[in-house]
Amino acid sequence: MRLHRIPDETIRRLPTYLQGLLLLSRQGHTRINSRQLAERLRVNPP
Repeated sequence: MRLHRIPDETIRRLPTYLQGLLLLSRQGHTRINSRQLAERLRVNPP
C-alpha cells in the first residue's frame, strides 16, 4: 500500500470543514457536496 502526503493546507482546513458540517447538520441538512460546502465556507473547492 502506497501512502500519499496530505497537503498542509488541507490539514489546516479540516477544523473549518468540521464546523461547517456540524452547523449544516444542526440546520437540518443531510447531504451536501464538496462544491456547496466550499461555497458556504468560502474556501477553494479543490
